[in-house]
Amino acid sequence: MAGAAVGRAQVLAFRAARHGLHERRPQRRLRDAVAPFGIQDTPPGTAATSIAARVDLDGPPPTDGLLVLWSLRGAPHLIVPGDHALFSLGVLPAEGTRQSLWRQPEDALVAVEKAMHAALEKPMTKGELSTYVTGKVPPELAPFCRACDANHPSESIFRGAPLLGRLVLESTSPVVVARAATPATGDVDALRTELLLRYLHAYAPTTSGHFAEWAGITKTDAKQRWVAVADALVKVGKAFVLEEDLDELRRPSPVSGVRLVPNKDAYLQARDRDLLFPDPAVRKKVFPMLGGPGVVLVDGEPAATWRGTGKGKRYDIVVEPFTKLAKAATALLDDEAQRVARARGHDEASVTVR
Repeated sequence: MAGAAVGRAQVLAFRAARHGLHERRPQRRLRDAVAPFGIQDTPPGTAATSIAARVDLDGPPPTDGLLVLWSLRGAPHLIVPGDHALFSLGVLPAEGTRQSLWRQPEDALVAVEKAMHAALEKPMTKGELSTYVTGKVPPELAPFCRACDANHPSESIFRGAPLLGRLVLESTSPVVVARAATPATGDVDALRTELLLRYLHAYAPTTSGHFAEWAGITKTDAKQRWVAVADALVKVGKAFVLEEDLDELRRPSPVSGVRLVPNKDAYLQARDRDLLFPDPAVRKKVFPMLGGPGVVLVDGEPAATWRGTGKGKRYDIVVEPFTKLAKAATALLDDEAQRVARARGHDEASVTVR
């Protein structure tokens, strides 16, 4: 079934709402803000900024009771406990694709995870755990690392280990790994389909190739998962949307207000970056090879970059607009900056617009 084309403004409004950036939830519903795709915490501490963009807070977000694990793209994510299986087994790359994905032997993940789990009678730092595992796995599974001048398991395999459902992170700074209190279980195929459906509900219109990049799996794996939902999709231009979401995509609710989101925020993890940032120079600024600034959203539209620096009790934010900001948006920036500052543990913020 073919659907009519939709414009960029419609897509941005649809996605902003699906990502919880159209209105803040009360603090008692914080888990609802975390649940859809988890909250990435890269670098450590930035998860608080993403939560502050979605939840009405007056301080650091209360994250007790949430789980943390390496999940999508091998990055640390805060998730609700009920979604442990979804963000581990549901993300797990299919057998037969792991060697091409990680450039390691196909059996490396299972062997390394088994050694990690055996070692974790109590939580261990990443360094301690890596040293232990290196001595327990076959030499070919702990190759020489020139950067570390030592042998150890591949970083991608190490970060992939929690996808088998038995490991979590107790801390991301420093990284401390532990056994999950309750190992994740479930129908892996069903979990993979549920993950894809969540992705489609928030990133449409999209493609299987974009899903592969978002999830951190191969394009072959993504195409195989795509088959399970193909009959429920409608084509929009060169991409797809779930038929049940087509009306909302065509006529999204208006999005208003200003939000400061970090560089790794889920909203910015859409792989069609040219749609988010049509100007190539802006894309290059937002997504450099290393690091990257946060983005200021004005009525759901990326309007500026921002960077923050903590100085004691104060959090200094520098904003660099893509074009001149409207007076109304500039007036709202200070309030948003104060929210971010308090969420990150500071008392106040200063804002400089360049």
